[in-house]
Amino acid sequence: MHKNLLYILIATIIISGCVSQKKSIKPEKIHEYQEIIAKYADLPDAPFQAKLKNIMTTPDHHDQVQIFYSFTLAMVDLIVFYEQQMERLGWQLIGQSYIQDCLLIYAKPEQLCSILICKDRFSIYMSTKKGA
Repeated sequence: MHKNLLYILIATIIISGCVSQKKSIKPEKIHEYQEIIAKYADLPDAPFQAKLKNIMTTPDHHDQVQIFYSFTLAMVDLIVFYEQQMERLGWQLIGQSYIQDCLLIYAKPEQLCSILICKDRFSIYMSTKKGA
């Protein structure tokens, strides 16, 4: 029951990530974004065809981060990329949905990661498990 609620909560947060992001990144933000992403070394690098659009974090803690990208490769190729790379980095696939978009939910001890892949954009939501 608690796992289902957790999946629904994560999916709800992630689905908001597929809202179109039309802003361009300010040059001064790029360095800040690179530092935040570097803290999550156990996430695979984005594929070459992906373009970083935005990053949102919890204030002052960075224990939760949501990274927004656009991409130009085939959606199925992006799905296969993340399935392979997350497994390679030791993540366990604990849930998935392919209804309209693709939602992949992964876990590691103390961490959760959701990847929501839409038509031409995707987002990665990473958080620590509270009370784990």
